[in-house]
Amino acid sequence: MTIPKEIRVGDKVPVELTVYKDDGSVLNISSATVKEIIFRKPDGTKLTETGSFVTDGSDGKLMYTLLEAENNMAGIWKVQAHVDLPVIGSKSSTIPPFEVHPNL
Repeated sequence: MTIPKEIRVGDKVPVELTVYKDDGSVLNISSATVKEIIFRKPDGTKLTETGSFVTDGSDGKLMYTLLEAENNMAGIWKVQAHVDLPVIGSKSSTIPPFEVHPNL
């Protein structure tokens, strides 16, 4: 996961996640028909956005930039990439947490 170290409410937050195979190697997601980045806010609400490839998808990476208006709550957030692939089916990334700090 690539995400800024210090995040404040209202910041634009670029998020990059990698989807892996069960054996731990990178999954080629270039043929994905669904590419989602799912956020779980501290209050439990879910925000699902369309992700985009960082390169061509062969590196397993999806990205999305959480917009200022979407980043509206301080606390611990969780994020996960989800893809649907023609032959393999549904695959998801790990669910790393990140903290959004309040402003004064």
